[in-house]
Amino acid sequence: MTIEYDLQMLSLYENEVKNSQLIIQHNPDLFSVDFVSQLDVSHLSIIKCVNLTSISSSALSHLTIEDCSLSTLDNINTPNIQSLGLSKNSLQLNALQQLNCSFRQLRILDISFNKKVDISFIDQNIQELNISGCEINIELLKTRLLTKLLCNWNGVKQITHLNAFRDLTELQLQANLITEVSTLQYLRQLKKLNVSYNKITSISALRPLKQLTYLDLSNNELTQADPLIDLKQLAKLHITGNKIRNFNLLQTHPNFKQFQVVGQYQLKKKDKIMFPKIKLTDVSTTVRIQIHTNRIKTKLHIQEMKIGIQQTLDLLYQRQNNFLNYISSIFDNTHGFQ
Repeated sequence: MTIEYDLQMLSLYENEVKNSQLIIQHNPDLFSVDFVSQLDVSHLSIIKCVNLTSISSSALSHLTIEDCSLSTLDNINTPNIQSLGLSKNSLQLNALQQLNCSFRQLRILDISFNKKVDISFIDQNIQELNISGCEINIELLKTRLLTKLLCNWNGVKQITHLNAFRDLTELQLQANLITEVSTLQYLRQLKKLNVSYNKITSISALRPLKQLTYLDLSNNELTQADPLIDLKQLAKLHITGNKIRNFNLLQTHPNFKQFQVVGQYQLKKKDKIMFPKIKLTDVSTTVRIQIHTNRIKTKLHIQEMKIGIQQTLDLLYQRQNNFLNYISSIFDNTHGFQ
């Protein structure tokens, strides 16, 4: 492998570099060159070649070293780094403090799926932060200018302190232990929100979030979705794996591009699931309704839904239910529904 001087971006993603196979023309040290501004050495198996912890470049603005078993960063000299990806390593608690860089210029930081890393000293100028799968107490975050925060699989129970993060436009809190989301009512700039796989019982606090376009509430303990009726910008909604029976919000959101109601479990024999009479206006809309493993034996109360000729309605009603005979006559103009 020969690397010339004129390149600005270098990616060795998922390669196995062995001794004598890596050559930089007129320069024996790959990671001490000032002509590369973006460097990705993720998932590398580097054998007897270079030390990944010896990276020095004043031109480097984007550095990604993912899944390389790094534990320390003491020999990385990147004074002008703006985007740093260190996901899936074995970083020590003080690893980031070893890094020789100006944290005032750092805007994007991904340390997901490491263990316990100290980020208390991170400058407030950072805009995007991914700490998913880390043993980090998000109550200690001081980066108030964040626009994007990913904190999935962290064992989070309380999010009350997030009311200070008023600039957030994307927030991911998937697979935690959250039971209530009242704090989110203050995050009026949110456009994307994922709180799936938690223990949330009420979403009334989401009413003020008028900018939301994407919302994932899958696999919680919700019984009603009415608070979403006022969210007119909402285009993609995932609300699978809850206990909701009434979907009147479909009537007020004819512009849905993606609507998934998969697995509304624990239905009782006499439960009714109500879908109001609507006509979806977006020709690319996909409506996916999957209601299985409920052993329903009585008539499924689904009102008329009109689907345009280029739209898709995927109604999966089989698997341990017994209302096939009631389905065929209750849809109008489905154009090939099977």
